[in-house]
Amino acid sequence: MNRILIRYGSAIFFAFVVGGFAGGILVDTPFNATYRWAFQHLALPIVVAVGVYTYRYREALISANNGSRARVYGFAVAFIPLLVVGSGGYVGMVNALCGQRASVLHEGRISRKFETSGRFHSWELEIDDEATHAPLTLSVSPQTYAARNVGDRYARSMHDGCLGIPYDLRH
Repeated sequence: MNRILIRYGSAIFFAFVVGGFAGGILVDTPFNATYRWAFQHLALPIVVAVGVYTYRYREALISANNGSRARVYGFAVAFIPLLVVGSGGYVGMVNALCGQRASVLHEGRISRKFETSGRFHSWELEIDDEATHAPLTLSVSPQTYAARNVGDRYARSMHDGCLGIPYDLRH
């Protein structure tokens, strides 16, 4: 297994990133919900897995990196947050693919509007969800964003995923 990871590690990591990215595009969830879930539930197992793997194969990894222990351990430490963040898309896919998928209406007054920009642009409405009594941030279309104001009522039907994260499949 170690030889496979040393030889094809870059391709495997690229496939992992592409899969996580696809999950983030295909499944619409409240703002950062899948990443929060991944951090809360997967960070510790990922730290343990990377630590055990690095320790178990340390000699082969050091040899493959021209004897540089600092490079091996530095890469292991840098790799952990990449795995946690990259797993967010997978969390969204698992959440959507298992469970009852019951439709739930989330509604309440808009308490905040904001746009995110960068590589991707999104329009977000934060509502005070009357069912859960908690704030819920939803991605909306630019037209919906422009038509709504803080204080307006907004309702959206989403499915309940098996991990407790509301979701919709994007078309």
